[in-house]
Order: sequence, then C-alpha cells, then structure tokens
Amino acid sequence: MSEKYFFDFHPSKLTILKKNSDSSVTIAHENRIESKLPFHNEELIEAIKPFSNSETKQYFTWFSSQFTLIPNALFLPSQLENYYQLNFGELNPTESLFYDSIYEENLSLVYSIPNWFRDFKRNYFFNGELKHHASCLIKNSFKEQHKNFISILFEGKSFIMYIKKEGKLLVCNSFDYQDEEDLIYFILSHHKHLGLTENNTLKLMSYMEELNSEKIIGLIAHFKELCNYSVHFLNKLEYNSTLTCE
Repeated sequence: MSEKYFFDFHPSKLTILKKNSDSSVTIAHENRIESKLPFHNEELIEAIKPFSNSETKQYFTWFSSQFTLIPNALFLPSQLENYYQLNFGELNPTESLFYDSIYEENLSLVYSIPNWFRDFKRNYFFNGELKHHASCLIKNSFKEQHKNFISILFEGKSFIMYIKKEGKLLVCNSFDYQDEEDLIYFILSHHKHLGLTENNTLKLMSYMEELNSEKIIGLIAHFKELCNYSVHFLNKLEYNSTLTCE
C-alpha cells in the first residue's frame, strides 16, 4: 500500500494525517485555522499542497457537534434544511449543509459546515471525499468484535456518544458536558434507559485533548451498574488512525 494523506478539519485546526505503507498513522502537519483573518484559505492551500497532488484522491474529515441521523427510507437530499431545523433551529447564514451516506446502517448523516470550508473544498478539491467524524465512528463500529459497546469521542466541552446493543445501533448523538461527573451521568442514564448489559465495553477516545483516565475509572467504580464495564482509552494518535479507514 502506498502512502496516503488525510486532511482533518476542526473549526480551529487542520491536522494532516499520513497513513504509511505499513498502515501506521502519523501526524504530517498541523495548522491553526483563523477563518476570520484575510487570506486564510490561501494559507490552508499552501499547507496542504506538499501533501496533495491531482493524481490521488483527497480525503477530508470534519468535526462538529451539530449533526442528525435520518433513515434512508425517509431521506431526501432536497430536505436537508428541514432535517437540520428539527434539531437545531434555523441554520446560521455563515454555514451550509452537507450529508454523508452510511449504507451499512441505511442512514444519512446531515451536518453543517462553515461556508469558508465549503468554498475552500469546492474551489480547490471539488472531487475530494468528505466525511463527518460521526460517520467514521459508525463505519468503524462494524470492525468491533463486541456486539454491546459504547464509544465516546471527546472534543472540548462536547462529546459524541455511540451505543450499540446486540449489534444494533441505538444512539449516535452529541452532548455538552462540564466535567467527568457529567460524563458518568450520561453513561449511567443511557445504561438504565436502554437496559444495557452490565458486562458492556466502553471505549473513550481523545480528539483534541487527553482525558483524565484515572478520574473516569474511579468514578465508574462507584456505580454497581457500571463497575463491570470493560473500559478502554484511545489517545489522540490512536483515534487519528480511525479517521483513515476509507
């Protein structure tokens, strides 16, 4: 396998990931995004240029906490704004809507991207493939050996939670939180509401910053419903590798 590059866009940061011939993933470049400054698009294209050429396909990922899942049986690309408004109200005029098709689950994921990112991709990488982090999370769940598990991806003061029970997707949503105690509350409430098994697998993934793993494990141990969970932590580099699964 030849080397490939993946361009991960966060509202404030571009990370260029390099997938090596042995499938290992490293960070090739990082660039701060200042979308309100003049010529920031030109700066981004200069950052990407050494890692891209017209002969290879470009892969882009985008992180945001505003997304919604629609069953394909009910999905129409012409109705993106209506789907978005049901969850988040009126779309900000500085943003545009996009969607990913997740054929494995017969779902479509609708999400917003900033207009500057839309224009950047349209003008420079029109044929590049774009996926939301939540879509990657769902697609990667099919590689899981466990039928019952919870995956949580952290970014700042929000996280994406994915729950599968007996091999079926039950939840994929974003939540705001303040601290580790809030996180345990969300896990415990979903455990009770969904009737999850006490021998569950919990995967906690760091995106922008590392987690306080000792505190989280200590909190989980206080609840009999969660104390038998098998808990795993993925650091930022380990999580990055999940974004490179085309």
